[in-house]
Amino acid sequence: MKPAFLLVCIALALPACAVDSADLPDDDAAESDLTKNDISGFFTSYGQPDTGTQGHIDNLHLRKDGTFEMALMGEYGCDVYAGYSCPSTWNDGRTGRTEVKGTWKAGASGVTLQPTGEGRPSAPIPLTIKVRAGSKLTVTGTIVPNRKIGAATMDGEVRYGKAAKVTPQDLDGTWKFVSPVDRDGDQQRLNGTLIYVRGYEHVVRFDAAAGTVREERVENGRWPRAPKYPDSFTVGAVPSGTGPGVIVMQSRGGWPDTARIVSFGGGKMSLDVGGDAPILLERQ
Repeated sequence: MKPAFLLVCIALALPACAVDSADLPDDDAAESDLTKNDISGFFTSYGQPDTGTQGHIDNLHLRKDGTFEMALMGEYGCDVYAGYSCPSTWNDGRTGRTEVKGTWKAGASGVTLQPTGEGRPSAPIPLTIKVRAGSKLTVTGTIVPNRKIGAATMDGEVRYGKAAKVTPQDLDGTWKFVSPVDRDGDQQRLNGTLIYVRGYEHVVRFDAAAGTVREERVENGRWPRAPKYPDSFTVGAVPSGTGPGVIVMQSRGGWPDTARIVSFGGGKMSLDVGGDAPILLERQ
């Protein structure tokens, strides 16, 4: 096997995914490598030279429970085939993107993405994934009707196949945001946006047993009514393997938001969500 990367090929019946057998390890080696280098995680590809081109994969979420989500440029099987949808806005109509959901599985010779849901039966989506040094992927494949898709470089936001030092049980309970409030009265939220907090308590509650997270602005200790569909959360590893872990939060029908845990201990936690300064929290 080439030392620079692990080659994972989705060996399906579609000819566009054919790979020279000389590039593949034998079955025993492939199974061992797939087990050792579990590729489950959340990967993004923004700001790359191929971003915005037809077939470019923006997001790829391979969950540990065997489900997946993928977003790519172009319109494919819009709301006709099972698992396919094409988002739209009220003013401008379709956005020119396709979102695909379903299940995925890994075997000795590769991975299969199988779109599922309402609509006509969908064919599997073949991808060839090169797991390179660090946390980067190169992804190529085909989607119906035999169109090429992929991304030259996808960055790993979180990896589920590696052990995180902080677990969901460690986060369980209520935490108060103690980051400095800016001159407009705002604090940064876990999804990177701002919320006005002057005169309020800005808190987040993690429920490890239910796997849910709820971030609120609380007045006089009174929490707003609980949402019908609370956001889910889990914790994965930093792709580089260093650091306490990454919190992954997702709303119903939305895409994941990630918060990298910078420090954790003594009832305090700091998180990096891409802002100018870390978010600071204290356990309540």
